[in-house]
Amino acid sequence: MVNAGYIANSTIAHNSIHRLSYDGIQFGWGWGQDTFAGAVTVANNSIDGVLGYHADGGNIYSQSPMHNSTITGNWLQHDGNRYGMIYTDGASEISIADNVLNHGNVRCAAVPSDIAVF
Repeated sequence: MVNAGYIANSTIAHNSIHRLSYDGIQFGWGWGQDTFAGAVTVANNSIDGVLGYHADGGNIYSQSPMHNSTITGNWLQHDGNRYGMIYTDGASEISIADNVLNHGNVRCAAVPSDIAVF
């Protein structure tokens, strides 16, 4: 698992993450509280078979405003989630585009209306 917490001006890219009991990539904590976090790119990762035990996250999971951040070009499959492969509980200001989502248990992205999904 990649756990990045409160980060800014960072890139999480080119990771191969497989068979985990919880999330693949977590970034931006705070459950909706605004912080300095932002300008994060999560790109070109391969995540397969996460949430084998827990069910309250996602292949990619974020929980706070992530000013000018992007989730793009990721290969996501086989999550054990009830929410979605990309789960943004309390997150905002993230652009989600050009990800491949394969064999998820539910809809592919669970996002609030202020996150742009292309």
